[in-house]
Amino acid sequence: MTKRIPSSTRVRWLILVSFCGLSLGCGGSTDEPKLAQATGVVMFQDKPLPDATVTFIPKNGPIAIGHTDEEGAFSFSTGPKPGAVIGSGTVTVICLEGAHLDADTESNNKAETDEDAAKAVAELEKQADAAAATESESPKSKSIIPAKYSRPRLSGLTATVAADPEKNEFRFVLVD
Repeated sequence: MTKRIPSSTRVRWLILVSFCGLSLGCGGSTDEPKLAQATGVVMFQDKPLPDATVTFIPKNGPIAIGHTDEEGAFSFSTGPKPGAVIGSGTVTVICLEGAHLDADTESNNKAETDEDAAKAVAELEKQADAAAATESESPKSKSIIPAKYSRPRLSGLTATVAADPEKNEFRFVLVD
C-alpha cells in the first residue's frame, strides 16, 4: 500500500525548494570588486608628463595602474581588466629618466584584501626607495618629478572613482 503525501505538504515542499533555489541564485557570483573606466592627464611644470606610471590605491580592493602617453594621458587598468575600483583612494605618480619602474607586478595588481593592499603599498614604497637610491648613484635613473609623488602617504594626490565613467576624468597637476 502506497502512502500518499497530502497536497498541502507537497505545496509546502515545492515552495521550500523554490525558495532555496532562488536564494542560491543563478551561480557565477563572485566577490570581484566593481570597476569603472577611469582616465586622466598628468601635468608637471605646465606641460604634459609623458612616460609616467600612475597608480590608484583604493581604500578597498586591488590597485589600478596607468601609463602616460606623450600628452600625459592615461587609462587605469586593474590587472588585465580596464578600469579602477569604484571608491576613493590615493594616487601616486612615478617618472624616472631612462628607467621604467615596475609598477605592474602581480603583487600590486592582485591585492584582494586590506592586508594584500598594504603589502602592495609597501612594495611600491620599496620600489620608490630603490629608485631614490639608484638616482643618487646613477644619473640615468633620476626622477623627473619630486619624489614625494611616488609615496602613497606623501603624494597628496587623491581620486574618487564613480560608477559613472563620465565622472572619472582626472587631472593631476604636480608642482615642485
